[in-house]
Amino acid sequence: MGKIWKQNIDEFLKEASREGVRMLLVGGGAVNFHGYQRHSADVDFWIDTSEENFSKLILVFKRMGYDILHIPCLHKRQE
Repeated sequence: MGKIWKQNIDEFLKEASREGVRMLLVGGGAVNFHGYQRHSADVDFWIDTSEENFSKLILVFKRMGYDILHIPCLHKRQE
């Protein structure tokens, strides 16, 4: 994993944790975390799509210097 890539992921995790973003590490990263070796060139997250959580996620990206140009409509979840 490249240094800049790792720094970006570390910053994202730090900011997301600070804001209380509800998310789970999934895919190859989760497999590696549990001690199995699996090559993966990316990091995958499941993100809770509630409006409150999505707002926190947008704040995280803005803090990291990303411009949010379009925000997709959220469909109301059936409970």
